Amino acid sequence: MWSKISARLGKNSRYWGNISILMSGTVGAQTVGIASILVLARVYSPEDFGNYAFFFVAAGFLSLVATGSYDQAVYVETTPRDAAQTAMLAILTTAALGLAVLALGFAAYGLAVELGPVAAITGFLPLLAIGIALGGSNNALIALCCQQGRFGSLSAGRMAQAVTVALMSLALGLAGLGPLGLVIGFLSGQAVLGIWLAAASKFAGQIANSTPADFLSRAAENTRFPKFMLPSAILNYASANAITLIGSSFFSIATLGHYNLGQRTAGLPLTVVGSAMGDMFRSSISPQSSSAGEVATLFRSTSIRLAGIGTVLVLPLALFGPLLFSVVFGPEWQEAGLYVQIISPVIFARFVVSPLSAVLALARQQKLDMILQGLFVVSAFASIAAGAVTGSFLVLLIALTGSQTAIYGLYFFVSQHFSRRIGTA
Repeated sequence: MWSKISARLGKNSRYWGNISILMSGTVGAQTVGIASILVLARVYSPEDFGNYAFFFVAAGFLSLVATGSYDQAVYVETTPRDAAQTAMLAILTTAALGLAVLALGFAAYGLAVELGPVAAITGFLPLLAIGIALGGSNNALIALCCQQGRFGSLSAGRMAQAVTVALMSLALGLAGLGPLGLVIGFLSGQAVLGIWLAAASKFAGQIANSTPADFLSRAAENTRFPKFMLPSAILNYASANAITLIGSSFFSIATLGHYNLGQRTAGLPLTVVGSAMGDMFRSSISPQSSSAGEVATLFRSTSIRLAGIGTVLVLPLALFGPLLFSVVFGPEWQEAGLYVQIISPVIFARFVVSPLSAVLALARQQKLDMILQGLFVVSAFASIAAGAVTGSFLVLLIALTGSQTAIYGLYFFVSQHFSRRIGTA
């Protein structure tokens, strides 16, 4: 058995070499991120992290909507110019929503400051507009860099982003800005990453002499992405972040701060590795990079690697979460460790399955993907309801863990099935 596994992992040396570039290039970013959390947890309070988490999730959700999922269409374009024009299409739609939110900020800011966590962040809506524009643009530029094979530039950009976020957040935290310091630090990092990726991908040159007709053509040829992939992505984001978005209606902002710091800490190394492997997997199964018959092999070898790495990273949290958080962050953060311990099976399942689900887009199964994402939303809201009825955040997390781990298992087997069908079609 082990000889077969070794043979599988030995194939596609260029594929694994590119993953190594992405992962090795982002080790510094991971180190900076973890080190900054260790410091920031002693500068900012759980309430600060809770308020920042609300902004972060709202900006992420709206930037996701703003791209229309055209950023995902970049991966399946067959020519470099088409890929660049599709990336620009995603940036244009993102800018449009950002401007709409900015207009709303000037027109209805007096109303906005009355909305729960928003009240703690000065200038919430204008900052949100900036977050939307930067987030959506970066999603498109990341896809373009992956499509061009500029993995070294992507890694370097993420390192620059991490350093910027850490330094700005720390400086503003020491200046006493509270959650606003975390928000400005985050936006500064997004701006640095966007500038870096635009330069690395030679984006301006790629779209030179493009016309509105070109962008309309790209939109028309990729209608399945906003039609099916966007609802699926919205459902996925809603299920993953429902607790932050509506949890403040039932639980304290400090509880949400503990939950989000735990998620962020556990997610940093997993996101670095998972993002690198996910970007590389999507790029490698694209029509420009591989034949249909290679997809199943890439799926198998990537799933083995993800499962092995996920076990190493998640098992300590599952066994010693409260103790680790108490020692590393201080006794006041032990509750965050308990939350991470409870949801560790979901963290592991998401790490393994999420990158592999890109197979469904290649197989043109966007509608099926949307249905599966709907199950996550039902699970999230049912779990929140269970927690609200019982008045227990722990009940919420236990219900969420059981239901979503099962759904990720289903997601894996469906993705595996279609990876084989692509090769036989």
